[in-house]
Amino acid sequence: MNEQDPYFQDIPWDLIYDDNGELIGEVYLFLPTPPPRKTTQKGA
Repeated sequence: MNEQDPYFQDIPWDLIYDDNGELIGEVYLFLPTPPPRKTTQKGA
């Protein structure tokens, strides 16, 4: 049964396997950095 965790379902993570295909670890990945916001000058 594949249940989703409501607290951690939006956090990216990866499974680490060894050369034999055995699961050896789970690693949380960094979220991508958002692009910088473009600022515009208002009121000229």
